[in-house]
Amino acid sequence: METLPNGDVIVHGRIATPRGPIVKRLNFHGGKAAVDFDILFEWDQWPAGSLRLGHFTLLPDAFDLDGLSFRTSNGGALEDFALDGVVDHGAPVSMLVSSGMGLGLTEGWLDIGDAATRLRIKVDRTTAPLLGMMTHRPVRDHHHRRSLFCQVQLSAAELDDTRKPASYRDGPRRFRFSLAAA
Repeated sequence: METLPNGDVIVHGRIATPRGPIVKRLNFHGGKAAVDFDILFEWDQWPAGSLRLGHFTLLPDAFDLDGLSFRTSNGGALEDFALDGVVDHGAPVSMLVSSGMGLGLTEGWLDIGDAATRLRIKVDRTTAPLLGMMTHRPVRDHHHRRSLFCQVQLSAAELDDTRKPASYRDGPRRFRFSLAAA
């Protein structure tokens, strides 16, 4: 851990895995409500399958459940989606297709929240264009009150039946994204 003169706190670590190390660096901004994530996978080979990063889960008590929505651009104009039912972009279609949906994040961001509180998730598309995935389910809490499970994931890899047996691209890969108050 390191504290910078501007008040930012940097936390970093190296995790050994059977495929090779994963190096993580997080920058907690001292002057604003924001965290930057920098993740480097020092893997020589990449297996077939899905790789989802940045699981951002909302705390249900922090939001108006009736006013929850997310906004992003998927290649065109800005779109606003109400979260009033079940959404599951990460659900597998079959044993050979890991997901049937996703969010293009063509402008590099998604924001989520209600009229009072919004969060912005940004992706550094110059490093790696991650795919956004939303999971939203109305649930009941332990007191049987109306609640929700809502999570944004960033996908670095998905699997489908058209994938060739050869590796797409071997070698290390880096992913950068951030979370901030919108």
